[in-house]
Amino acid sequence: MRTLGSIVIGVLVLGSLAAAQSAPSADVQIAGAVQAAPEDRRSGAAVLGYDAAGKFGSLRAGTNDLVCLADDPKTEGFNVACYQRDLDPFMARGRELTAQGITNDNVRDETRHTSNT
Repeated sequence: MRTLGSIVIGVLVLGSLAAAQSAPSADVQIAGAVQAAPEDRRSGAAVLGYDAAGKFGSLRAGTNDLVCLADDPKTEGFNVACYQRDLDPFMARGRELTAQGITNDNVRDETRHTSNT
């Protein structure tokens, strides 16, 4: 199973590099995103990712308390993550601030922490 995961990640990384700006299919994004989750919780995790136009949104609803993020096809490298669903407001606020052009990590995090207290 570990080999299959490595193959999926390898394909995703190479696909991301080759496609640079276009998002992989939802199935490919989901397979990559859930690699950040514990194996026994992957099938129930919600997954957020990108549509063909590059718009961020839900790729799959979840049945447990995990939310996984697909790799951003507009950034170099491969980066996926999962977090506990209760962090959704905090994470969504960070995405809003980034969309507003607040990209300095320290400023964004300070603003995000202040906004959610």
